[in-house]
Amino acid sequence: MRVTWCGANQFSNTNKRHAAAWGRDNLGEEVIRPYTPITLDSDVGYFELVIKMYPLGRMSHHFREMHVGEYLSVKGPKGHFKYQPGQVRAFGMLAGGSGITPMFQVTRAILENPKDSTKVYLIYANVTFEDILLKVNFELRPTAYEQGHGCSPRRTGIRSRDAVSVLSFPGTFSFSILLKDHISPYEMELTGPRWKGKGFAATALANPISKIVSQLQSSLLQSESCALILGSDVLLEADQEQADLLNRACFGRPIITADKDKQRFQLGLEEAFYLFHHLRCLSISDEDKRSKDDGELWEYMKSKRRTFSNHYVAYSHLRSKNWVVRSGAQYGVDFVVYRHHPALVHSEYAVLVLCEDGDGGNDRLRVWSDLHCTLRLCGSVAKTLLVLNINKKGADDRLPSCLEQYYVEERTLKRWIPEQCREDQMARS
Repeated sequence: MRVTWCGANQFSNTNKRHAAAWGRDNLGEEVIRPYTPITLDSDVGYFELVIKMYPLGRMSHHFREMHVGEYLSVKGPKGHFKYQPGQVRAFGMLAGGSGITPMFQVTRAILENPKDSTKVYLIYANVTFEDILLKVNFELRPTAYEQGHGCSPRRTGIRSRDAVSVLSFPGTFSFSILLKDHISPYEMELTGPRWKGKGFAATALANPISKIVSQLQSSLLQSESCALILGSDVLLEADQEQADLLNRACFGRPIITADKDKQRFQLGLEEAFYLFHHLRCLSISDEDKRSKDDGELWEYMKSKRRTFSNHYVAYSHLRSKNWVVRSGAQYGVDFVVYRHHPALVHSEYAVLVLCEDGDGGNDRLRVWSDLHCTLRLCGSVAKTLLVLNINKKGADDRLPSCLEQYYVEERTLKRWIPEQCREDQMARS
């Protein structure tokens, strides 16, 4: 359906926006349905909607009763996602039925911009070939299909600049199987931050972790904060401002107390030593209220945990890159890391800390079964396995000055899928 637009041309807006159309059903009751225009800003004076008519559809009745030249009440554009050229390296798209329109809108915007090198991998599912919308635009033909459920059609679709590959499937299907079989990790990695809600990425961008940590550092320095070490835990008493900054910077875990003006935080050994040694904003004393120096605290923490020195090097390495680091015990790893606060985004990496000389490290990944199980577990919770190999370069770890000589090697490990053939992938690309 083509709708002539009398206002500014920005209604179509290529950045994945939709419009709300208003009508009445066969009972005269008001109906509002969202539709995504398939036109771009370059289509001046009008926009086009793809309308799928249903025999008993309430909005379908309104469109069936309309005639050429009549008015359609539309409100928009609406939507939160705003696409910018080069925003990502590649898009992985899943669509079914009329859900193709927002995918088509973004795809067309990419193809018509010669400076946009973004690639698109689209899986488009329908019950039958006749149900496919925009098949002419995607150059899909019936020969792309094989009979029966679970078919494996060959790749078809728009070939402009080799930017877009389209797979279309009839019958019943599993999106997880289609992703595994037809979007190869050689072509596209479905990784990256998984934000927990709309607008959370913008919130994180406006409040970077580095800025919050800097504010926490200044606050602790000004108040000359001192923490108390008890066994393997470090307790820190904080005022309201510091409690807020500790929570936002993800240091420690709050302990509920009756005092509303003061709040206690339980810091892990790595967290406490990072604030003490790296940021130099916290002093730590023992039960006798005697302040410990660098050497004493280093020796004490090493005595409490054999792996402390290597784990601290890994923790400090990740924190210095502004990752939020939390314990990974529930996933069978040493740490999990977040791009920002865990309330905003899911963790991206599961971290294992290894040491080349085997001194003070764990014994993980020594056998194939352990590696295989760890990779399967990470995959099931949508995390990439990151192995940090600590190279001590022969340094004596009796004093914290040895940290200046340590070197951290980063490696990400992924599952190998035996069914994948590199030559097949090259032939299809």
